[in-house]
Amino acid sequence: MSDEDKDSKTEEPTPQKLSKAFEEGDLPIGKDASTVASLTFGFIALGAIGQMVGRSLIEAVTTSIRQMAASSFVLNVEIIAKPMLYMIIIGGSAAVGASAITLSQTKATIWPQKMAPDFKKCFNIEKVTQIFKVDFLVDLGMTLLKVAGIMGLAVWVLYDDFMALSESFYWPQKSLLAAMVYPLAKMIAFVILVMVAIAVLDYVIQANRFNKKMMMTMDEVKREFKEEMGDPHIRGKRKAKAREIAQNRVAIEVPKADALVVNPTHIAIAIRYVRGKDEAPKVTAKGKDKVADLMRQLARENSVPIVKDVPLARLLYKKVKVGKTVPAETYKAVAAILAFVYRVTGRLPGMRRHYE
Repeated sequence: MSDEDKDSKTEEPTPQKLSKAFEEGDLPIGKDASTVASLTFGFIALGAIGQMVGRSLIEAVTTSIRQMAASSFVLNVEIIAKPMLYMIIIGGSAAVGASAITLSQTKATIWPQKMAPDFKKCFNIEKVTQIFKVDFLVDLGMTLLKVAGIMGLAVWVLYDDFMALSESFYWPQKSLLAAMVYPLAKMIAFVILVMVAIAVLDYVIQANRFNKKMMMTMDEVKREFKEEMGDPHIRGKRKAKAREIAQNRVAIEVPKADALVVNPTHIAIAIRYVRGKDEAPKVTAKGKDKVADLMRQLARENSVPIVKDVPLARLLYKKVKVGKTVPAETYKAVAAILAFVYRVTGRLPGMRRHYE
Protein backbone atom coordinates (compact mmCIF):
# COMPACT_ATOMS: atom_id res chain seq x y z
CA MET A 1 0.00 0.00 0.00
CA SER A 2 1.41 3.37 -0.97
CA ASP A 3 1.93 6.20 1.52
CA GLU A 4 -0.74 8.19 -0.31
CA ASP A 5 -3.26 5.39 0.24
CA LYS A 6 -2.38 5.25 3.93
CA ASP A 7 -2.74 9.00 4.31
CA SER A 8 -6.19 8.91 2.70
CA LYS A 9 -7.44 6.32 5.20
CA THR A 10 -8.62 8.78 7.82
CA GLU A 11 -11.93 7.20 8.86
CA GLU A 12 -12.47 4.65 11.62
CA PRO A 13 -13.62 1.22 10.37
CA THR A 14 -17.38 0.76 10.28
CA PRO A 15 -19.13 -2.11 12.10
CA GLN A 16 -19.93 -3.61 8.68
CA LYS A 17 -16.25 -3.75 7.70
CA LEU A 18 -15.21 -5.18 11.07
CA SER A 19 -17.96 -7.79 10.85
CA LYS A 20 -16.86 -8.81 7.35
CA ALA A 21 -13.24 -9.04 8.48
CA PHE A 22 -14.28 -11.26 11.40
CA GLU A 23 -16.23 -13.56 9.06
CA GLU A 24 -13.03 -13.97 7.03
CA GLY A 25 -10.99 -14.72 10.17
CA ASP A 26 -9.17 -11.40 10.08
CA LEU A 27 -8.86 -10.08 13.64
CA PRO A 28 -6.14 -9.09 16.11
CA ILE A 29 -4.80 -12.11 17.98
CA GLY A 30 -2.05 -11.94 20.56
CA LYS A 31 0.19 -14.91 19.77
CA ASP A 32 2.18 -14.52 22.97
CA ALA A 33 -1.02 -14.88 24.98
CA SER A 34 -1.22 -18.50 23.83
CA THR A 35 2.34 -19.07 24.98
CA VAL A 36 1.56 -17.61 28.40
CA ALA A 37 -1.58 -19.74 28.77
CA SER A 38 0.31 -22.83 27.68
CA LEU A 39 3.08 -22.23 30.21
CA THR A 40 0.62 -21.40 32.97
CA PHE A 41 -1.58 -24.46 32.49
CA GLY A 42 1.46 -26.69 32.09
CA PHE A 43 3.00 -25.24 35.26
CA ILE A 44 -0.24 -25.77 37.19
CA ALA A 45 -0.40 -29.39 36.02
CA LEU A 46 3.24 -29.88 36.96
CA GLY A 47 2.56 -28.46 40.41
CA ALA A 48 -0.40 -30.79 40.85
CA ILE A 49 1.46 -33.99 39.92
CA GLY A 50 5.02 -32.83 40.47
CA GLN A 51 5.81 -35.25 43.27
CA MET A 52 4.53 -38.20 41.27
CA VAL A 53 6.56 -37.03 38.27
CA GLY A 54 9.68 -36.74 40.43
CA ARG A 55 9.25 -40.19 41.97
CA SER A 56 8.63 -41.83 38.59
CA LEU A 57 11.68 -40.13 37.06
CA ILE A 58 13.90 -41.08 39.98
CA GLU A 59 12.67 -44.65 39.79
CA ALA A 60 13.29 -44.81 36.04
CA VAL A 61 16.80 -43.28 36.34
CA THR A 62 17.94 -45.38 39.28
CA THR A 63 16.62 -48.61 37.71
CA SER A 64 18.40 -47.82 34.44
CA ILE A 65 21.67 -47.02 36.24
CA ARG A 66 21.55 -50.26 38.21
CA GLN A 67 20.90 -52.25 35.03
CA MET A 68 23.74 -50.54 33.18
CA ALA A 69 26.09 -51.18 36.14
CA ALA A 70 25.12 -54.82 35.99
CA SER A 71 25.53 -54.87 32.18
CA SER A 72 21.96 -56.12 31.90
CA PHE A 73 20.11 -53.04 30.62
CA VAL A 74 16.71 -53.93 29.23
CA LEU A 75 14.13 -51.38 28.08
CA ASN A 76 11.34 -51.71 30.63
CA VAL A 77 8.07 -50.33 29.31
CA GLU A 78 6.49 -50.25 32.75
CA ILE A 79 9.25 -48.03 34.10
CA ILE A 80 8.99 -45.39 31.36
CA ALA A 81 5.19 -45.62 31.05
CA LYS A 82 4.50 -43.52 34.15
CA PRO A 83 6.84 -40.64 33.26
CA MET A 84 5.46 -40.63 29.70
CA LEU A 85 1.87 -40.53 31.00
CA TYR A 86 2.70 -37.61 33.26
CA MET A 87 4.39 -35.79 30.41
CA ILE A 88 1.27 -36.31 28.28
CA ILE A 89 -0.89 -34.87 31.07
CA ILE A 90 1.35 -31.82 31.39
CA GLY A 91 1.55 -31.36 27.60
CA GLY A 92 -2.22 -31.82 27.28
CA SER A 93 -2.83 -29.19 29.96
CA ALA A 94 -0.55 -26.78 28.12
CA ALA A 95 -2.43 -27.45 24.87
CA VAL A 96 -5.78 -26.86 26.61
CA GLY A 97 -4.53 -23.52 27.95
CA ALA A 98 -3.27 -22.39 24.55
CA SER A 99 -6.51 -23.47 22.85
CA ALA A 100 -8.68 -21.79 25.49
CA ILE A 101 -6.96 -18.40 25.22
CA THR A 102 -7.01 -18.55 21.42
CA LEU A 103 -10.73 -19.43 21.31
CA SER A 104 -11.46 -16.63 23.77
CA GLN A 105 -9.86 -14.17 21.35
CA THR A 106 -11.75 -15.59 18.36
CA LYS A 107 -15.06 -15.79 20.28
CA ALA A 108 -14.96 -19.60 19.95
CA THR A 109 -15.02 -19.28 16.15
CA ILE A 110 -12.94 -21.52 13.86
CA TRP A 111 -12.26 -20.73 10.20
CA PRO A 112 -11.41 -23.95 8.31
CA GLN A 113 -10.12 -21.97 5.33
CA LYS A 114 -7.50 -20.39 7.59
CA MET A 115 -6.27 -23.82 8.66
CA ALA A 116 -5.71 -25.08 5.12
CA PRO A 117 -2.10 -24.85 3.87
CA ASP A 118 -1.39 -21.97 1.51
CA PHE A 119 1.71 -22.75 -0.56
CA LYS A 120 1.59 -19.34 -2.22
CA LYS A 121 2.77 -17.83 1.05
CA CYS A 122 5.93 -19.93 0.85
CA PHE A 123 6.94 -18.35 -2.46
CA ASN A 124 5.56 -14.85 -1.95
CA ILE A 125 8.06 -12.21 -3.03
CA GLU A 126 6.29 -9.70 -0.77
CA LYS A 127 7.58 -11.65 2.23
CA VAL A 128 11.11 -10.76 1.18
CA THR A 129 10.31 -7.07 0.97
CA GLN A 130 8.77 -7.11 4.45
CA ILE A 131 12.23 -6.98 6.04
CA PHE A 132 12.29 -3.31 5.02
CA LYS A 133 8.94 -2.53 6.64
CA VAL A 134 8.27 -1.12 10.10
CA ASP A 135 5.99 -4.01 11.11
CA PHE A 136 8.78 -6.52 10.52
CA LEU A 137 11.22 -4.46 12.59
CA VAL A 138 8.66 -4.23 15.41
CA ASP A 139 8.16 -8.01 15.35
CA LEU A 140 11.92 -8.55 15.32
CA GLY A 141 12.29 -6.19 18.26
CA MET A 142 9.60 -8.07 20.18
CA THR A 143 11.36 -11.39 19.54
CA LEU A 144 14.70 -10.01 20.71
CA LEU A 145 12.99 -8.51 23.75
CA LYS A 146 11.52 -11.88 24.66
CA VAL A 147 14.79 -13.73 24.25
CA ALA A 148 16.84 -11.12 26.11
CA GLY A 149 14.23 -10.70 28.82
CA ILE A 150 13.83 -14.39 29.53
CA MET A 151 17.58 -15.13 29.43
CA GLY A 152 18.39 -12.12 31.59
CA LEU A 153 15.67 -13.07 34.04
CA ALA A 154 16.85 -16.66 34.23
CA VAL A 155 20.42 -15.56 35.01
CA TRP A 156 19.28 -12.99 37.57
CA VAL A 157 16.79 -15.24 39.36
CA LEU A 158 18.73 -18.50 39.28
CA TYR A 159 22.34 -17.35 39.65
CA ASP A 160 22.58 -17.93 43.41
CA ASP A 161 20.57 -21.16 43.23
CA PHE A 162 22.70 -22.68 40.50
CA MET A 163 25.90 -21.60 42.21
CA ALA A 164 24.68 -23.58 45.21
CA LEU A 165 23.70 -26.50 43.01
CA SER A 166 27.18 -26.58 41.44
CA GLU A 167 28.49 -27.76 44.79
CA SER A 168 25.89 -30.54 45.03
CA PHE A 169 26.73 -32.67 42.00
CA TYR A 170 28.03 -35.38 44.29
CA TRP A 171 24.84 -35.49 46.33
CA PRO A 172 22.59 -38.55 46.11
CA GLN A 173 20.32 -38.42 43.10
CA LYS A 174 17.14 -37.97 45.15
CA SER A 175 18.63 -35.06 47.04
CA LEU A 176 19.95 -33.47 43.82
CA LEU A 177 16.59 -33.69 42.05
CA ALA A 178 14.78 -32.33 45.10
CA ALA A 179 17.23 -29.43 45.28
CA MET A 180 16.53 -28.53 41.64
CA VAL A 181 12.74 -28.33 42.05
CA TYR A 182 12.58 -24.94 43.80
CA PRO A 183 14.94 -23.06 41.42
CA LEU A 184 13.17 -24.44 38.36
CA ALA A 185 9.73 -23.60 39.75
CA LYS A 186 10.91 -20.09 40.61
CA MET A 187 12.33 -19.62 37.12
CA ILE A 188 9.10 -20.80 35.44
CA ALA A 189 7.01 -18.48 37.62
CA PHE A 190 9.16 -15.47 36.78
CA VAL A 191 9.20 -16.40 33.09
CA ILE A 192 5.39 -16.49 33.10
CA LEU A 193 5.25 -13.03 34.70
CA VAL A 194 7.61 -11.61 32.08
CA MET A 195 5.66 -13.31 29.30
CA VAL A 196 2.38 -11.84 30.61
CA ALA A 197 3.83 -8.34 30.30
CA ILE A 198 5.16 -9.14 26.83
CA ALA A 199 1.81 -10.69 25.81
CA VAL A 200 -0.07 -7.54 26.85
CA LEU A 201 2.35 -5.39 24.88
CA ASP A 202 2.07 -7.73 21.89
CA TYR A 203 -1.74 -7.59 21.92
CA VAL A 204 -1.68 -3.78 22.05
CA ILE A 205 0.64 -3.76 19.04
CA GLN A 206 -1.51 -6.28 17.13
CA ALA A 207 -4.73 -4.37 17.90
CA ASN A 208 -3.17 -1.08 16.81
CA ARG A 209 -1.82 -2.69 13.64
CA PHE A 210 -5.22 -4.24 12.87
CA ASN A 211 -7.00 -0.94 13.42
CA LYS A 212 -4.65 0.83 11.03
CA LYS A 213 -5.23 -1.88 8.43
CA MET A 214 -9.00 -1.52 8.82
CA MET A 215 -8.99 2.28 8.48
CA MET A 216 -11.12 3.52 5.57
CA THR A 217 -11.12 6.37 3.12
CA MET A 218 -14.09 8.71 2.98
CA ASP A 219 -15.05 7.23 -0.41
CA GLU A 220 -15.08 3.72 1.10
CA VAL A 221 -17.35 4.90 3.92
CA LYS A 222 -19.74 6.54 1.45
CA ARG A 223 -19.75 3.47 -0.79
CA GLU A 224 -20.43 1.16 2.14
CA PHE A 225 -23.22 3.43 3.35
CA LYS A 226 -24.83 3.26 -0.09
CA GLU A 227 -24.53 -0.53 -0.12
CA GLU A 228 -26.00 -0.78 3.37
CA MET A 229 -28.80 1.75 3.02
CA GLY A 230 -29.30 1.66 -0.71
CA ASP A 231 -28.57 4.31 -3.30
CA PRO A 232 -30.45 7.58 -2.51
CA HIS A 233 -32.01 7.55 -5.99
CA ILE A 234 -33.20 3.98 -5.51
CA ARG A 235 -34.53 4.81 -2.04
CA GLY A 236 -36.40 7.74 -3.55
CA LYS A 237 -37.95 5.47 -6.15
CA ARG A 238 -38.97 2.96 -3.46
CA LYS A 239 -40.61 5.70 -1.41
CA ALA A 240 -42.43 6.98 -4.51
CA LYS A 241 -43.63 3.46 -5.27
CA ALA A 242 -44.80 2.97 -1.69
CA ARG A 243 -46.61 6.32 -1.83
CA GLU A 244 -48.26 5.28 -5.09
CA ILE A 245 -49.46 2.01 -3.56
CA ALA A 246 -50.78 3.85 -0.51
CA GLN A 247 -52.59 6.35 -2.73
CA ASN A 248 -54.15 3.55 -4.76
CA ARG A 249 -55.41 1.93 -1.56
CA VAL A 250 -56.87 5.11 -0.12
CA ALA A 251 -58.49 5.87 -3.48
CA ILE A 252 -60.42 2.62 -3.08
CA GLU A 253 -61.08 2.63 0.66
CA VAL A 254 -61.80 6.28 1.52
CA PRO A 255 -64.96 6.55 -0.64
CA LYS A 256 -66.32 3.46 1.15
CA ALA A 257 -65.49 4.76 4.63
CA ASP A 258 -68.11 5.86 7.17
CA ALA A 259 -65.89 8.66 8.47
CA LEU A 260 -62.44 10.19 8.14
CA VAL A 261 -60.74 11.04 11.44
CA VAL A 262 -58.11 13.79 11.14
CA ASN A 263 -55.78 15.64 13.46
CA PRO A 264 -56.57 17.92 11.35
CA THR A 265 -53.67 18.54 8.89
CA HIS A 266 -51.03 15.82 9.05
CA ILE A 267 -52.90 12.57 9.77
CA ALA A 268 -56.04 10.98 8.34
CA ILE A 269 -57.66 7.64 9.23
CA ALA A 270 -60.57 6.08 7.37
CA ILE A 271 -63.04 4.13 9.56
CA ARG A 272 -65.76 1.74 8.45
CA TYR A 273 -68.14 -0.56 10.30
CA VAL A 274 -70.40 -3.14 8.61
CA ARG A 275 -73.08 -4.29 11.02
CA GLY A 276 -73.44 -8.07 11.17
CA LYS A 277 -70.02 -8.57 9.56
CA ASP A 278 -67.46 -6.72 11.65
CA GLU A 279 -66.99 -7.29 15.35
CA ALA A 280 -65.86 -3.68 15.73
CA PRO A 281 -65.10 -0.68 13.48
CA LYS A 282 -62.00 -1.13 11.29
CA VAL A 283 -59.27 1.17 10.06
CA THR A 284 -59.51 0.71 6.29
CA ALA A 285 -56.87 3.28 5.30
CA LYS A 286 -54.53 5.77 6.91
CA GLY A 287 -51.93 8.25 5.80
CA LYS A 288 -49.93 11.31 6.72
CA ASP A 289 -48.87 14.52 4.97
CA LYS A 290 -49.46 14.20 1.20
CA VAL A 291 -51.43 10.96 1.52
CA ALA A 292 -53.55 12.55 4.26
CA ASP A 293 -54.23 15.51 1.91
CA LEU A 294 -55.39 13.08 -0.77
CA MET A 295 -57.63 11.28 1.73
CA ARG A 296 -59.32 14.53 2.77
CA GLN A 297 -59.85 15.44 -0.87
CA LEU A 298 -61.38 12.04 -1.62
CA ALA A 299 -63.60 12.30 1.47
CA ARG A 300 -64.96 15.68 0.35
CA GLU A 301 -65.54 14.40 -3.19
CA ASN A 302 -67.44 11.35 -1.89
CA SER A 303 -69.38 13.06 0.92
CA VAL A 304 -67.51 11.15 3.65
CA PRO A 305 -67.79 13.11 6.92
CA ILE A 306 -64.46 14.48 8.15
CA VAL A 307 -64.19 14.51 11.95
CA LYS A 308 -61.44 16.34 13.81
CA ASP A 309 -60.25 14.37 16.85
CA VAL A 310 -56.53 14.88 17.48
CA PRO A 311 -55.97 12.32 20.30
CA LEU A 312 -58.02 9.64 18.55
CA ALA A 313 -56.33 10.27 15.19
CA ARG A 314 -52.86 10.00 16.71
CA LEU A 315 -53.73 6.86 18.66
CA LEU A 316 -55.30 5.07 15.69
CA TYR A 317 -52.45 6.05 13.36
CA LYS A 318 -49.80 4.83 15.79
CA LYS A 319 -51.40 1.63 17.12
CA VAL A 320 -53.77 0.22 14.50
CA LYS A 321 -52.69 -1.40 11.25
CA VAL A 322 -54.78 -1.03 8.14
CA GLY A 323 -57.50 -3.69 8.05
CA LYS A 324 -57.49 -4.20 11.84
CA THR A 325 -60.26 -3.28 14.30
CA VAL A 326 -59.90 -0.30 16.59
CA PRO A 327 -58.74 -1.05 20.17
CA ALA A 328 -61.26 -1.40 22.96
CA GLU A 329 -60.21 1.82 24.67
CA THR A 330 -61.38 3.77 21.61
CA TYR A 331 -64.82 2.14 21.28
CA LYS A 332 -66.60 5.00 23.03
CA ALA A 333 -64.92 7.71 20.93
CA VAL A 334 -65.43 5.80 17.65
CA ALA A 335 -69.08 5.05 18.54
CA ALA A 336 -69.63 8.78 19.10
CA ILE A 337 -68.18 9.50 15.65
CA LEU A 338 -70.39 6.89 13.96
CA ALA A 339 -73.45 8.25 15.79
CA PHE A 340 -72.53 11.71 14.52
CA VAL A 341 -72.32 10.29 10.98
CA TYR A 342 -75.86 8.87 11.34
CA ARG A 343 -77.25 12.18 12.53
CA VAL A 344 -75.57 14.15 9.73
CA THR A 345 -76.18 11.78 6.82
CA GLY A 346 -79.17 9.76 8.02
CA ARG A 347 -77.27 6.70 6.98
CA LEU A 348 -76.34 3.81 9.26
CA PRO A 349 -72.62 2.96 9.47
CA GLY A 350 -71.48 0.66 6.69
CA MET A 351 -74.56 1.34 4.53
CA ARG A 352 -73.00 3.22 1.63
CA ARG A 353 -75.25 1.58 -0.96
CA HIS A 354 -73.30 2.25 -4.14
CA TYR A 355 -70.30 0.42 -2.64
CA GLU A 356 -72.06 -2.65 -1.29
